[in-house]
Amino acid sequence: MRGIDAKIFYDDYIQVGLQIKKETYRPEAREGGRFAQRSLKDIHLFLEIPYTINEPEDLEKKCQNAKKQETCKRYQKLYYLSRFLQKYLSNGFVVFEPSYAERIERNIIMNLHPQSLNPRRYTWEMTLDAIIKWDESSSSNETAN
Repeated sequence: MRGIDAKIFYDDYIQVGLQIKKETYRPEAREGGRFAQRSLKDIHLFLEIPYTINEPEDLEKKCQNAKKQETCKRYQKLYYLSRFLQKYLSNGFVVFEPSYAERIERNIIMNLHPQSLNPRRYTWEMTLDAIIKWDESSSSNETAN
């Protein structure tokens, strides 16, 4: 299970691999699949679960100072992660909010397709994109009611 931090079994035969992944600014570390490719043999779905050590205020400043739109969008995703999905402890540790685990579970359930033979891989950005999209649609449904 090299590169996989957790393995979840659904219905005794569907395997989901999870990798907790710290966001990074090093280009070689951002390349997709640098750890888990060798260990995806029996995995039907692979999800990278991101976390950041940057505080929301720092990410907001980085977005404002970004020279490229793509870079700003990346910081906006990380801002959302740091502001709503994780908590910073006084000792410097970062922990996930309980709602983050619920969103990850929802992502897994919505993306499981046992008939698919090819494993599907979701990068940390794809994971965050899905969560942000769900949260936006949930909040717009609540305001419509």
